[in-house]
Amino acid sequence: MKDLNSYWSENLSDKRVLIPGGTTGIGREITLMLASLGASCLICGRNQQQIDDTVNAVKQSGSKGTCTGVVADLCNAENIDNMFGQAEKDIKLS
Repeated sequence: MKDLNSYWSENLSDKRVLIPGGTTGIGREITLMLASLGASCLICGRNQQQIDDTVNAVKQSGSKGTCTGVVADLCNAENIDNMFGQAEKDIKLS
């Protein structure tokens, strides 16, 4: 199989991405892929250790992009507000 980057011609260095559930499974893989393409990613999840693991994986991969994370349960309105506040700060989402 070809490297996914060979299929993607766009540079994502000026893109900002909010990825709910970006700490495990498909969400984590999407985070790693988008960061490798240069995107600034903010992930959220309910487990700080999983957030830290994903952020560290992006850093250790030598990605062109960045990744930060915030603990958030998206069933909680206050957590959602905090997540968007973090997005405005970390990836300048607004």
